[in-house]
Amino acid sequence: MANRIFVYDTVEGKITFNIDNDQDCEEILRKGARELSLEEIKKYGMEGYENWVSPLNTKVNEDGSVTFTPPSKEEFEKPYIDMFNIKRNNLLSSTDYLILPDYPISEDKLEKVKKYRQYLRDMTEMEGYPWINKETPWPKINW
Repeated sequence: MANRIFVYDTVEGKITFNIDNDQDCEEILRKGARELSLEEIKKYGMEGYENWVSPLNTKVNEDGSVTFTPPSKEEFEKPYIDMFNIKRNNLLSSTDYLILPDYPISEDKLEKVKKYRQYLRDMTEMEGYPWINKETPWPKINW
């Protein structure tokens, strides 16, 4: 389910937030919240940033309109970079034992492991980083 955006009246004033499950959506609607329409989401520049909407970056104005400050490129990409790096580091770690000086491995296979590991390190410089996907697959060692 995609995140849905709501405006809700609180003691402190109107706030906006996003919800990603039907049960919570139903509950907040019962409490008097108003869900923003797709047209409003587009109008306020929130499309594509639905899961980023929070009282920290979104203000409900006196006239009921919404002012949304999208995350910076760095803020937006950080979770994806973190996920990428975790996966890449796990793949590197899973081959650490293969490059130990006393591990019995042929020169040919050792060379393949070294190339594989270098490719993993170089992926951060590839076009599309950190958006590695089907077009830029994760490498595998070809034994």
